[in-house]
Amino acid sequence: MRQLKNSIKTITFLLLSGYVFLFITGCADRPPVNLEPGSIFREYKWNGPWVNAGKWQRVTDPNASHPGAQEFLPNPTNFVNIDDLKYAIKAEIYIEMLQCHTGTHNKRIRINEKEWFRIPEAVSIPGGNPECYQTMPYPTVEVPLSIFKEGVNKFEFTTFGQKCYDFGWGQFLVYGVTFRVYYSELKAHPTGEITSPAQGSSIDENPTVRATASSPAGIRQIDFIGYYEDFNYEGDNIWSQWHYNYHYGKIQHHLGTAVEAPYSITWNTDWVPDQEKPIKIMARIIDKNDICYLTPVVENIDFVRKDRSVKLYKPYFVPEKWATRAGKTHKCYIDVLDDLDKATGAKMLLVSWSGAHAEEIGLNSKKIVSSVGLEHDLSYDEID
Repeated sequence: MRQLKNSIKTITFLLLSGYVFLFITGCADRPPVNLEPGSIFREYKWNGPWVNAGKWQRVTDPNASHPGAQEFLPNPTNFVNIDDLKYAIKAEIYIEMLQCHTGTHNKRIRINEKEWFRIPEAVSIPGGNPECYQTMPYPTVEVPLSIFKEGVNKFEFTTFGQKCYDFGWGQFLVYGVTFRVYYSELKAHPTGEITSPAQGSSIDENPTVRATASSPAGIRQIDFIGYYEDFNYEGDNIWSQWHYNYHYGKIQHHLGTAVEAPYSITWNTDWVPDQEKPIKIMARIIDKNDICYLTPVVENIDFVRKDRSVKLYKPYFVPEKWATRAGKTHKCYIDVLDDLDKATGAKMLLVSWSGAHAEEIGLNSKKIVSSVGLEHDLSYDEID
């Protein structure tokens, strides 16, 4: 929530028909786990074919007792072609995952019918039971390189039932899977660095971010990623981190992408909140052989506004199982302690699933919009 009025505010979500999942969480901070400067890797992406849904894959508890679950069992077998393991040193799996049936726990993945690996939960969600909240997280699973083979690999998902709000149907959704294979320096790879802003410098509104890059194969694109405080697009309740996520394997919610030299972007900071701490920037360089390289990090960059301020107000008392179905209302709270006589604009940011089914989204008992987002699909939205 950005730029609103004083004292305690209530966000409400009213639904008269259908259902809506709303993903909105409190605040926490921890360092990133899967962005190491100097890394050389390739990403192998899986985006279907979908077997048991139109835009994603359902993963159902094989022992689900709900009669509706049987239609989606057994869980599908999927395949990904990993065609280059030369000089490979490690691997991980990045999953675009939706916690749709509250309480679904012990989610797992396995490769080539070997051991099952636990998909980590968003442990920064307070209370010790992140499975009891509606979330769209993007967990990374570290796996041994030895489970893969060069060529076509088979992978499967499974899950247990529901540890809370149990109605006999453990289930989560998968929108995409990215398999990252990391390589040693022996692998031919692109190189480069960020040239602006400089280490220890200051930036103002909408700064230009530049990088140099080269590769014998040619450069496909450069994705600029920032470490700063902003809306928790990653669904893990961490507001200060390297901000980005994938949708069907394509990066989004990063600073921007450049596809031709000179490689530069303008970072749109119109609604980026004021920063109490210096920010960091790195770049992911991808060459035309799809080999990626992470540049050194440029650190201690001060984001200094001259003429205005943007404040980020984070919610609390967020209920578990924010699955708003027919005739129900859910609400949470924010504290806005700034002088609104000086405010010039406001936005509500939220993540919803099937938000278009809502009848009303309100603030302090006042209707803002009738609905938001999509039907039976994920959506990130900003509401003026």
